[in-house]
Amino acid sequence: MIFRHPEDAFSPRSHTIADVGGEAPTTSKEDTYYGWTAGAGGEFAITPRIRLKADWLYYDLGSESFRTRSVLQVEPGDVLVTQRSKLDLTGNTIRGGVIVAF
Repeated sequence: MIFRHPEDAFSPRSHTIADVGGEAPTTSKEDTYYGWTAGAGGEFAITPRIRLKADWLYYDLGSESFRTRSVLQVEPGDVLVTQRSKLDLTGNTIRGGVIVAF
Protein backbone atom coordinates (compact mmCIF):
# COMPACT_ATOMS: atom_id res chain seq x y z
CA MET A 1 0.00 0.00 0.00
CA ILE A 2 1.30 3.47 -0.88
CA PHE A 3 0.00 6.68 0.70
CA ARG A 4 0.68 10.42 0.73
CA HIS A 5 0.50 13.19 3.36
CA PRO A 6 -0.83 16.63 2.35
CA GLU A 7 -1.57 18.36 5.67
CA ASP A 8 -1.53 21.63 7.55
CA ALA A 9 0.99 21.94 10.36
CA PHE A 10 1.56 24.04 13.46
CA SER A 11 4.18 23.98 16.16
CA PRO A 12 4.75 25.98 19.33
CA ARG A 13 8.41 27.04 19.43
CA SER A 14 10.68 28.93 21.77
CA HIS A 15 14.07 30.19 20.64
CA THR A 16 16.83 32.37 22.05
CA ILE A 17 19.59 34.26 20.28
CA ALA A 18 22.57 35.30 22.41
CA ASP A 19 25.91 36.85 21.60
CA VAL A 20 28.73 34.37 22.18
CA GLY A 21 30.98 37.04 23.67
CA GLY A 22 28.29 38.13 26.11
CA GLU A 23 28.26 41.75 24.93
CA ALA A 24 24.97 41.76 23.03
CA PRO A 25 21.63 41.40 24.77
CA THR A 26 19.82 38.08 24.59
CA THR A 27 16.72 37.93 22.39
CA SER A 28 13.98 35.41 23.20
CA LYS A 29 10.64 34.71 21.60
CA GLU A 30 7.84 32.20 22.07
CA ASP A 31 5.31 31.77 19.28
CA THR A 32 3.23 29.23 17.39
CA TYR A 33 4.18 28.84 13.75
CA TYR A 34 1.76 27.62 11.09
CA GLY A 35 2.68 26.04 7.78
CA TRP A 36 2.29 22.92 5.73
CA THR A 37 3.66 19.42 5.39
CA ALA A 38 3.82 16.90 2.55
CA GLY A 39 5.16 13.42 2.30
CA ALA A 40 4.75 9.87 1.16
CA GLY A 41 5.09 6.39 2.52
CA GLY A 42 4.17 2.79 2.18
CA GLU A 43 3.44 -0.48 3.91
CA PHE A 44 4.61 -3.95 2.95
CA ALA A 45 2.99 -7.14 4.26
CA ILE A 46 5.49 -9.76 5.41
CA THR A 47 2.78 -12.12 6.67
CA PRO A 48 -0.99 -11.69 7.00
CA ARG A 49 -0.37 -10.40 10.57
CA ILE A 50 2.92 -8.47 10.23
CA ARG A 51 3.55 -5.39 8.08
CA LEU A 52 6.49 -3.02 7.72
CA LYS A 53 5.77 0.68 7.42
CA ALA A 54 7.94 3.67 6.36
CA ASP A 55 7.12 7.26 5.55
CA TRP A 56 8.81 10.60 4.89
CA LEU A 57 7.46 14.04 5.78
CA TYR A 58 8.72 17.48 4.77
CA TYR A 59 7.49 20.40 6.87
CA ASP A 60 7.69 24.14 6.28
CA LEU A 61 6.65 26.44 9.11
CA GLY A 62 8.12 29.59 7.55
CA SER A 63 10.99 31.64 8.93
CA GLU A 64 11.64 34.32 11.51
CA SER A 65 14.16 37.18 11.36
CA PHE A 66 15.78 38.81 14.37
CA ARG A 67 17.84 41.95 14.81
CA THR A 68 19.71 42.75 18.00
CA ARG A 69 21.69 45.88 18.76
CA SER A 70 24.36 46.43 21.35
CA VAL A 71 26.89 49.08 22.22
CA LEU A 72 30.50 47.96 22.57
CA GLN A 73 32.65 50.22 24.67
CA VAL A 74 36.05 50.64 23.05
CA GLU A 75 38.56 53.49 23.18
CA PRO A 76 38.17 56.29 22.11
CA GLY A 77 34.35 55.88 21.84
CA ASP A 78 31.40 53.51 21.67
CA VAL A 79 30.54 51.34 18.67
CA LEU A 80 26.96 50.34 17.82
CA VAL A 81 26.81 46.74 16.58
CA THR A 82 23.77 45.31 14.80
CA GLN A 83 23.42 41.55 14.48
CA ARG A 84 20.89 39.95 12.14
CA SER A 85 19.80 36.34 12.39
CA LYS A 86 17.31 34.25 10.45
CA LEU A 87 15.67 31.09 11.74
CA ASP A 88 14.29 28.72 9.06
CA LEU A 89 11.65 26.33 10.38
CA THR A 90 11.80 23.60 7.75
CA GLY A 91 12.86 20.00 7.92
CA ASN A 92 12.44 16.36 6.99
CA THR A 93 11.25 13.47 9.11
CA ILE A 94 11.67 9.80 8.25
CA ARG A 95 9.73 7.25 10.26
CA GLY A 96 9.48 3.50 10.19
CA GLY A 97 7.68 0.82 12.10
CA VAL A 98 6.38 -2.70 12.41
CA ILE A 99 2.63 -3.31 12.59
CA VAL A 100 1.45 -6.52 14.26
CA ALA A 101 -2.25 -7.45 14.08
CA PHE A 102 -3.65 -9.40 17.03
